[in-house]
Amino acid sequence: MEHLIAILPLAVVEMANTPYQVTVQAIRTAIYLGGMVTVVGLLLWLYILRAVPARIAASVQYLQGVFGITAASLMFGDRLGGLFIAGVIVILVGLALAVSSKRPVPEEVVTHQ
Repeated sequence: MEHLIAILPLAVVEMANTPYQVTVQAIRTAIYLGGMVTVVGLLLWLYILRAVPARIAASVQYLQGVFGITAASLMFGDRLGGLFIAGVIVILVGLALAVSSKRPVPEEVVTHQ
């Protein structure tokens, strides 16, 4: 909520100085971004946090850029170069290290009454 309040004055200035139209496509896009991306993404994130350790769930977030850039390149016909592939390899190696690291489970703390 704080973010909305903080950006609201900027949105008002932008809307006053930029012509815009509320179209069916704009409404569909807002519903998609608000419903699918935000709500479904959050529910999926919460499910993942329940199913796997937090270090693994957090590591998976690094794949977001890989999927986003790949999807954008497919949609707009951009070529992905060697630096992108190198970056993907670095991300995958880091993810593999995070997932495969065996950390000792801490012993339970015994409380005295």
